[in-house]
Amino acid sequence: MAASSKKTMRKKGKGKTSNVKIANKNQAKLKKKAKMKEKTKQLRKQAKQQVPEVDSQLESEVECEDALDVEDTLDAEDLQYYQDNLSNISFLKNEKDINKKAKKRKWQEGDESSYEKAPRNSFAGDEKVYKRLLPVKMKNKIIPQTREIIPKSEEEDESDSESQNGEVDDEEFAFNAQDDDFTNLSVAEQMLIKEEHLAKAKQKMALFALSIIENPNEHISRLRELLLMLQNPTSSDVDVAISKLGMITLMEIFKDIIPGYKIRKLTEKEQQQKMSKEFKVLHSFEESLLKSYKHYLEYLWSVVSQPKVDATLSQTKLNDKKIMKEVATQCLCKLLVSCYHFNFRSELISFVVPCMNLFNKVSSNAACEAVKEVFKIDKLGAASLEIVKGIEDLVKKKISLVKPKVLSTLLSLKIKEIDIAQAKSRAEKEKHKQKLMKMSRREKKREKQMERLQNELLETKASEDKKKKLEYNTRIIQHVFATYVRILKKSPDSALVTVVLEGLTKFAHFVNIDYFEDLFSTLKNMIASQSLTLQQTIQCTLTAFMILSGQGNVLNIDPVHFYKYFYHRMISLNAGESSEYMILLLNTLEETIFKRKKQITKHRVLAFMKRLSTLALQTLPEASIALLGVVRSLIHSFPYTDVMFENEQSGSGQFMPEVDDPEYCHAHNSSLWELAILQKHVCPDVVKFTNYVAHQAPLTGKGQLPAHLSKLSAVDLYEKYHEESITKFANSKLNK
Repeated sequence: MAASSKKTMRKKGKGKTSNVKIANKNQAKLKKKAKMKEKTKQLRKQAKQQVPEVDSQLESEVECEDALDVEDTLDAEDLQYYQDNLSNISFLKNEKDINKKAKKRKWQEGDESSYEKAPRNSFAGDEKVYKRLLPVKMKNKIIPQTREIIPKSEEEDESDSESQNGEVDDEEFAFNAQDDDFTNLSVAEQMLIKEEHLAKAKQKMALFALSIIENPNEHISRLRELLLMLQNPTSSDVDVAISKLGMITLMEIFKDIIPGYKIRKLTEKEQQQKMSKEFKVLHSFEESLLKSYKHYLEYLWSVVSQPKVDATLSQTKLNDKKIMKEVATQCLCKLLVSCYHFNFRSELISFVVPCMNLFNKVSSNAACEAVKEVFKIDKLGAASLEIVKGIEDLVKKKISLVKPKVLSTLLSLKIKEIDIAQAKSRAEKEKHKQKLMKMSRREKKREKQMERLQNELLETKASEDKKKKLEYNTRIIQHVFATYVRILKKSPDSALVTVVLEGLTKFAHFVNIDYFEDLFSTLKNMIASQSLTLQQTIQCTLTAFMILSGQGNVLNIDPVHFYKYFYHRMISLNAGESSEYMILLLNTLEETIFKRKKQITKHRVLAFMKRLSTLALQTLPEASIALLGVVRSLIHSFPYTDVMFENEQSGSGQFMPEVDDPEYCHAHNSSLWELAILQKHVCPDVVKFTNYVAHQAPLTGKGQLPAHLSKLSAVDLYEKYHEESITKFANSKLNK
């Protein structure tokens, strides 16, 4: 019982603690904390006022832990030194106790839990920190997007290193975003970065261009820096824009700073001689200019000559590649027009001439226009000669693939005069000079002969430019005709024949008489093959008669075959698509009939007169008026044409319009009954001209025309009424 009572008493003693006791405990704790705070404040004040002393606790720890080791390892003098200088380690009093547990901070809103900070499975083992972006949905797939987060410390280190090194080198200046990982950026961020790169590139190009143009001698090295900007790979639309701007900027700079003379390289003797400071500056400028200009031309050609199709490239990159080629071609063309007198002209021409035959219309048209412009502004003819040689080589290599507009550029050649005899005489003089030098036996006689030759050369120098021009023109014509004859012989059925015939028509009076028979037989075989179109037939006839009207007058050639095929094909002309050949037909009639009044026969004149009146029934009103104008000229030029206004037959035979030969169709036994139909034409102007011709084109009296119309040629009449018809048609459309 006693033991049980003690147990019960102990249980009762472990009951609840009274409130008074708890309050006393709390009050004791608070007092203890207050005392500790006051003590720490006092210690801090003392530390500020006087030099801090070594923490006694730290000293005791050091002494107790290392006493044995120090005594064993250190000498007595060293031990005494460290004991005297313990004040030097007073900074350790501010160090925190490692074993002391830190207080746990209260949780605040916005804090992330530990599981939220844990990396995702996709970044396991990667030390980099990534930020998750909005995913992209493509083809029923969700592609996660992330961006790497760069710590601020690394950014500050990079900025510090850049500030220490100064400005960034121009060669290391990054204009494209190829080093940036765009896959981890949003579309808006990518566009922002690209705009920043483009703005920086524009600013730098503008500053470099201004500095070079202001003082080319000092800032010519900037050309190399601009060239380096072009050599970045075209991996994005930003690079394409920068490359385009760079090509155009350099093109404008070269156009501005290139001198008006050709730079000559110094010989070895000249390089060994002493140079003045001004000459050294000029020489270094010219050398760097030539080097940069050459690299720029090579870069442009590398862009133009890139392969056309690449299966690995996307459509956007193919479009960028196309734009780059167009810009590079235009830069080459503009440099050819403005700098054809400068160095590397042969290289520039060899780059531009192939561009004339490109499938890209923009590039080919630009090249053709540039060549035409050079033909117009080239006064001496040296550049024109090189271009003509380039076109000739192009025709040799790709005769079946050459476009007609390539040969059409040759029609822009402004050659008014050639003189082969003078070129021969000059060569003969050179030979004569060499003979005299060999024949001289005595010194005095040799000197006299040399003086005489020098005087002759001085006289020729006065007209040297003119002779050079004539020599260049002669060589140009030789290469042009060689190109034309090659096309006529090797591909007479190609589309180039029309352009070739136009060129032969224009330069026919320059053809050497030695080539007449060969060229005339070629044209004869072409027109006899009947494979030519209406336009080619008319053009071939015009070319043949133009050749005969020049130096061919001395040849006794009857172009009966050309009259025959021209008379046969001209009836195909109508009011449809072939109406555009009307001016060509009128010019051919002028060459075949009116310029050969003495050679043409009566039967041919009457046959053509009958055929022209028939042709006037099936053409447009302005063409009918022009054809009636030709009939009027026949009436005035050949008096025997009055037979066509009579009803009686003269001579044997009956008119046969189906016969192709005008000499044997018996047109003299016919009449111009077509005039009666034309007098009922819907156009009043046609009726007026028909009445005029029906009265045999009187100058005065009944049926006469106004003076301003009667004096106009057939071509002038066609152009006048053609313009009026276009104006009337346009006004009728506006009224509707």
